[in-house]
Amino acid sequence: MVASGCGERRIGGHNGVRRRSACGRQSWGLEICLSDSIKVVILGANGTMGAGAACVFAGAGYEVTMLARDLGKCEAGLAAAQNSARAEALAERVKLGTYDGDLAGAAAEAGLIFESLAEDLPLKRHFLEIVDRHRRPDAIVATGSSGLSLAGMARGRSEAVRQHFTGIPLF
Repeated sequence: MVASGCGERRIGGHNGVRRRSACGRQSWGLEICLSDSIKVVILGANGTMGAGAACVFAGAGYEVTMLARDLGKCEAGLAAAQNSARAEALAERVKLGTYDGDLAGAAAEAGLIFESLAEDLPLKRHFLEIVDRHRRPDAIVATGSSGLSLAGMARGRSEAVRQHFTGIPLF
């Protein structure tokens, strides 16, 4: 994670150079620039990938909303992110919520919606359908999935979602 000096933060590696994230992890890969004002929503906040994504995005200074089935699962995900970052202050940039109560509103405000649900195509497609109905037209919809087809996940979604859908290999 490096600051670009242009009002954006860069997520991931760049040009084959190994970088260390805010969580202390090293990675190779794609570099993505996000505006400082982007709000990030994480679906699947209680899993390893969701907690790791919260660590990366909140550690980089973004306002993050972690969503799960219930607040207890979100609290567990936040604790995992704090442990990974070794920083309790991470919670200052994180809101917790549930799919039923908060997904629609959070998606409507987010510039990036990061899906880190279980590797279950019907489950991911169900949540992407909900996101499609409520997201901002310019919001990026991303997945951390490495085992499922991106085209399969995006199939049947609006043209706007398909144009703004990507995979982000954080780890």
